Amino acid sequence: MIREVLELYKTACFSNKVQNENQFITVLELYKTAWF
Repeated sequence: MIREVLELYKTACFSNKVQNENQFITVLELYKTAWF
């Protein structure tokens, strides 16, 4: 499940040409915290 979510975020970030890497990293940290 988490893998699909990360793929969705990755796809959204690149398709929208979002260059805010900090936002993406924050999302990863949130999921890491939630799952671990």
